Amino acid sequence: MSGQNGRSLSARRYSGENCPLRPLHLADTLGLSLVHTSKTIRKLIDRKPIFWRDGGCEVVDNERLKELARWEGLSEGRRPLI
Repeated sequence: MSGQNGRSLSARRYSGENCPLRPLHLADTLGLSLVHTSKTIRKLIDRKPIFWRDGGCEVVDNERLKELARWEGLSEGRRPLI
């Protein structure tokens, strides 16, 4: 991560950036079934904020992805170090 904190990472543009995850890894990490995860990935691909390929996920429209997730970004307050 080269010393970047979560705030600067969330503000970064992800165009052209590959996230090397497979659907199975994502499902296991989130505690979801592979079927549910695959269906959700397909919906995101259809709505165009991500592109999925064999090597993983590429976020091509970060703003659209945040809109679909109803995510407004990180709060400015301090977060606990876990």
